[in-house]
Amino acid sequence: MVSWIFSLDPSKPVTAMKRGLQGEIIAPSDPNIGSALIEATFTDFGKTPANPLTGSHTIKLSHHRIEAENADLQGPTLAAQREASNGQSVNRIEPGRSIILPKIVTTGMTTVTVRASSGNEDGGTIEFRAGSKNGPLLSTVQVGNTGGYEKYEVFSASFAAPDEETGIHLLFAHPKEGRLMFLDWIQFTP
Repeated sequence: MVSWIFSLDPSKPVTAMKRGLQGEIIAPSDPNIGSALIEATFTDFGKTPANPLTGSHTIKLSHHRIEAENADLQGPTLAAQREASNGQSVNRIEPGRSIILPKIVTTGMTTVTVRASSGNEDGGTIEFRAGSKNGPLLSTVQVGNTGGYEKYEVFSASFAAPDEETGIHLLFAHPKEGRLMFLDWIQFTP
């Protein structure tokens, strides 16, 4: 039998014993928070001859919007930019370069949206691939010329979510060499 030491009910004292536990944790809507960890640990009372048993489980909750500067950069660099939502953007984005969003769960997501800027005549393309730069293509987002690298717009495309947690590789493409865009954030939505 499991008894709980802590309750999510704010009207109950923290040390109250309670059988079963249910409640709701309201996640903040601020996209700058990025992710949160929730850990639950439980210990039963044991009964002779068995000792008490302890178990725990941790889950990571991630915001649907990911600041691009939190990605693993494979060529592009970070730049301070007041027009970017968090005061930083990913720049030096050129054809063949990529960024990686490591081990994220996108199950149920059907659309990907990016906030980007481009002063390049034709903008550029972002390919979203599962697992590696050569992995299955999940989405292609076309970023058009926004009138300058300081003028951000949002661009969306349909997204074929992988069935499991995986790294999502964003590969930047364009037939010509040179700077393509600045990237502020990526957002996955159902």
